[in-house]
Amino acid sequence: MKQVLNYLKKKEQDDPGMYYKFKLDEENKVTSMFWTDGRSTQLYEEYGDCISFDTTYRTNRYNMPFAPFVGVTGHGSTCLFGCAFLGDETAETFKWVFETFITAMGGKHPKTIITDQDNAMRSAIAQVFQNTKHRNCLFHIKKNCREKIGSMFSAKANRNLYEEYDDILNNCLTEEEFEVLWPQMIEKFSLQNIKYLQLMWKNRAQFVPVYFKYDFCPFIQSTALSEGTNSRFKRGVGPQHSVMSFMKEYENINDTIFDTEYSKDFQSRTKMPKTLWFNYLIEEQASELYNLDIFRKFQNELKDTLRLQVSVIQQGKVYEVFVSPNSIQQEYRQRKHIVIIDLPNENFGCICGKFSKDGMLCSHILKVMLELNVRKIPEKYIIDRWRKKEKKEKVKGSIHTDATDNSVLMFNVLSRKGADIASKASKRKRTYQFMMEELEKLEMNVQLMIEQEAETHLSQDESNTVQNDTVQHAEEEIIEEVEIEDPDLANTKGRKPKRYRRIVEKMIETSKRKSKDEQHTTETRKKNNTQEETPKEKLHAKTS
Repeated sequence: MKQVLNYLKKKEQDDPGMYYKFKLDEENKVTSMFWTDGRSTQLYEEYGDCISFDTTYRTNRYNMPFAPFVGVTGHGSTCLFGCAFLGDETAETFKWVFETFITAMGGKHPKTIITDQDNAMRSAIAQVFQNTKHRNCLFHIKKNCREKIGSMFSAKANRNLYEEYDDILNNCLTEEEFEVLWPQMIEKFSLQNIKYLQLMWKNRAQFVPVYFKYDFCPFIQSTALSEGTNSRFKRGVGPQHSVMSFMKEYENINDTIFDTEYSKDFQSRTKMPKTLWFNYLIEEQASELYNLDIFRKFQNELKDTLRLQVSVIQQGKVYEVFVSPNSIQQEYRQRKHIVIIDLPNENFGCICGKFSKDGMLCSHILKVMLELNVRKIPEKYIIDRWRKKEKKEKVKGSIHTDATDNSVLMFNVLSRKGADIASKASKRKRTYQFMMEELEKLEMNVQLMIEQEAETHLSQDESNTVQNDTVQHAEEEIIEEVEIEDPDLANTKGRKPKRYRRIVEKMIETSKRKSKDEQHTTETRKKNNTQEETPKEKLHAKTS
């Protein structure tokens, strides 16, 4: 850990946005740690509206849960906001890492956070991210359901049960629809005594998509982003690797992320789609504004309009959009999507809520636009997040200025604001010279204020890296002069796997074991037969 601390101090000299924090026990052994760098905090400032957080990966020599904070870039790619090693998975530790994360990010809170099911994590999120929507990973809940009651889905008596179950979970348009259809399914297939389904019903507001359709969480419903990030780390580090190895792998992965982002920015700026699928004006407009990968998602929505029909409920105001009866691809349960429009004010809304969730218009609204010969998508429906960099509108500042008395938070806020102004001023010589002159004036005024406070004994000397926030937590924080110690090594020899194995995996393992035993038995019999025949063969050779 001393090597890690030295590494972080060296990185901090080159990167003012570098931030790290350690948590110690009574013996000064590291129990938890968090770190991020300037590139990650820049990404968070732009794309930190939705984060994925997962702690299932423990591959390191200390067997500490590895917890990356992961997000989605403007190209729909995965990015890293920061990483942590946790000493345990208690509410107190989760609260520590979430508070540390927010401090590192200048006080900005995400709009949505998606995690696995963990009560301690849920408790900490409720305390730290009070205005953030928390949802659980739908994929893991469905996977657990298949493992626990998979036989119910395959039973002949329950024909179409899985289709019914999957349709209700994924496709309900309103909470009321879900709360009507789910009990009907339970009664229809006599599932009243299935405990896991009872648990799913009790916790429905924590994971069922319809309860989150107005919460921004672009193109994801699971912690797949975090699991993908874990896989990338696994390719570079393993059970015997130190935290230092993770640091270097973090830097390598971030290099790859930024190289990919720059490459995609360049492609979006210099290349246009080879062909427009439908030659609509709105398709051409989208191709000019959207990043290429996002434009392809938009084209898929346009493609879906081909199988849709529109009926008028109230001319110029309310429409019903549904799958055409002659379409080959039909829904399990046909639904009619209500689209409400206000053409004079250029307002469009759909009951599916896709624009709120993904920041992109749905196929239902696009179908109505095409029917009404709308020639241009209103600018407000092509959000800055998905636009080419040169096509972005002026972004309103979201940096928090209320930094209270926390010097670390104030430093991060000022650094981010300063980097933004410096980026603009460096484009032209005139703005550069103006900025330099104003900075000299600012520096003189700040120095004067510091001297005035020093005279009245009000100045405070606070460290920027790792420090004590309160006397109560003094034993938990690292001061630079303290000699830190490594965590206890995990006993990896003969260590039991932490990951819960699925029933299918156990069946495959049992099958392989049986096959291996049978092969061993066959080889043993052949060997015994050979040993029995050998003396006879020798006797025959002697007599002959």
